[in-house]
Amino acid sequence: MDDELKTKEELIIEINSLRKYIKDLKENRAEHYLQDISDSKKAEHAISMFFEQSLVMLCITDLETKKFVRVNNELMRITGHTEIKLLTQPIIDFIHPGDREPIKKMLTLLKKGNPVSGFRTRFLTDQNTYRTFEWNATTYDELHLAYIMAIDVTEREKEDAELQNMQRLESLGLVAGGIAHDFNNLLQGLFLYISLAKDTPGIDAEVADYLNSALSCFNRAKDLTQQLLTFSKGGSPIKKLLDVETLIRESIRLALSGSNIKCIIDMPEVVHPVKADSGQLHQAISNILINSRHAMPEGGNIIITCSNKVIRKRQIQNLAEGPYISISIKDHGEGIRKELLSKVFDPFFTTKQIGSGLGLSTAYSIIKKHEGHISIDSEIGAGTIVTILLPASKEKIEEQILGPVNSPSAKIRILLMDDEQIILDSTGRLLMQLDYIVDLAHTGEQAIQLYVEAMKLGRKYDIVILDLTIPGGMGGERVLKNLLKIDPDIKALVSSGYSDSEICANPQKYGFIDKITKP
Repeated sequence: MDDELKTKEELIIEINSLRKYIKDLKENRAEHYLQDISDSKKAEHAISMFFEQSLVMLCITDLETKKFVRVNNELMRITGHTEIKLLTQPIIDFIHPGDREPIKKMLTLLKKGNPVSGFRTRFLTDQNTYRTFEWNATTYDELHLAYIMAIDVTEREKEDAELQNMQRLESLGLVAGGIAHDFNNLLQGLFLYISLAKDTPGIDAEVADYLNSALSCFNRAKDLTQQLLTFSKGGSPIKKLLDVETLIRESIRLALSGSNIKCIIDMPEVVHPVKADSGQLHQAISNILINSRHAMPEGGNIIITCSNKVIRKRQIQNLAEGPYISISIKDHGEGIRKELLSKVFDPFFTTKQIGSGLGLSTAYSIIKKHEGHISIDSEIGAGTIVTILLPASKEKIEEQILGPVNSPSAKIRILLMDDEQIILDSTGRLLMQLDYIVDLAHTGEQAIQLYVEAMKLGRKYDIVILDLTIPGGMGGERVLKNLLKIDPDIKALVSSGYSDSEICANPQKYGFIDKITKP
């Protein structure tokens, strides 16, 4: 920004010098022409060289004809137009129809002798696209000429728009984070009580159907809550090495199961793995696929293309240079109007009759948290392409050999700590139904006391489940610190909805063996 301001100041000095030179030349032409011709030619040449070689866009405009009478190389380079085209067409022809009133106002002010600055309009390029220019100009009234400098602020506008979008997401995140704890506890209790009722021996078949329908409603509520919670400061990715092809195929199975959509995968033989949160990326890709599915109600093909890419420095704004994996998802639906494309990642914005408007904004938030990039391109009648870039990993995925799975045994003892009675009651009942021995603690102090007593009696707990957040009390982190002093070999799980704590992203770092997400 400082460099741009400095360039403006330098240009104004040069323009003023040019104006003074023209004025002096005109006033003294008869008296001093022979004497000053050599110096005048040198000055004219120097100004001409400055004009042509400047790294900012410069032009001179005739305010009567409203056409350019001179343009420099930088203006031609940025717009792609030839000098002949720029000089023969009215300026208004190059301006976006929605910005023509501001440019008319600017030219009117200049014609009245008023300098202008900070006018922004979209300018047509030879590729039939628009770039945003900021105009700064002064005039030489007697000749009806305007000396204009234009700065290409297209990328700056994109960065500003992205910053505003992130601020909107952050604001939504504050709201989502506020409801996370209480709402997840309610959902957890609801799910477990319905599950317990459904599995009660001798239950009436009609009642069982009602309970199954209630569970379907619960799953929809849980999905919506998880989408909201993705915006919160929590939900930090728990990254593990993932195979991209496996990730995509599982997402297809979840999002397109039972539909009349055929998915075609174009995958090279070797695709680098990514280090990412499997659940979050499944959610992001599934959201995009569901959007594509809704865009083709009569059925059709979705083409997913993967490739290894190397991103150069500053090639894509706010994206670090290095190796990336590109995942492109193309449908053949009705498409999205160009003027709506800038809004598709906004929370609650939707062009569909169904849906919450959180699908793409959730995907956007997830990809950003993975230090990646997501973009969308669409055309009415031709479909939509969503492209994801994720940092590639140089690590190799090692084949995991899974051991036998042991059935629950009554010998396994569990200590469950949570401040919500509904969680203690419902989860405790479920675990006991699965033949575990369960002790319940409502506070951190009670959990520590129960653990100490169990150690004294030689009945050590096999697993401890600790609620991370207890308002006004001792949460899971502090409880575990105390328990580790008593038993360094303790096996503890942290239990929480998405939280803004680093503990949920890296439970092992804080002594936990893993985490359990509510609900």
